[in-house]
Amino acid sequence: LGSKPSAVRARALAPDAPDGRQLVLRRGSAAKESIEIGFLTGGEEKGKAHAETSATQDLQQFVGTWETTEGRYEIGVSDSPVELSFSETITPEIVLVGTLRRKGDWLEADIVNQAAGGTLFGYLRIQTSEDGLRSTFRSKDTPEWDPLGHVARRVS
Repeated sequence: LGSKPSAVRARALAPDAPDGRQLVLRRGSAAKESIEIGFLTGGEEKGKAHAETSATQDLQQFVGTWETTEGRYEIGVSDSPVELSFSETITPEIVLVGTLRRKGDWLEADIVNQAAGGTLFGYLRIQTSEDGLRSTFRSKDTPEWDPLGHVARRVS
């Protein structure tokens, strides 16, 4: 019980805990076999679930097809609840893709040209605005973001 727990962990609902706490069992390493038993409060688990749900709902507002004066792009769901996929086909030789992740007030992505074997094209950041989505770009060789960017309106 004094040993450091390993990553091996089993969880089971504690039926005798009226406040919804979960029983947590942690098994120590093979060298020092030990078991730790403790309770997680329902609030800890609910807090984690609420944060993940809130982040997912926040990202849903970005999902769709968007259009700027420069063209059209799509933002879609990804396998992760805290990431979105970006894609824009400019020509058959320039197919831009990236994974958008929250970074402060923006969603940011490294953008690669999928048609050119995944070579780095630049960096994109997107945030909501009164008129739709505001995006700004910087090339792989430029340390500064485009100060003007573009505003996209939802197409679908």
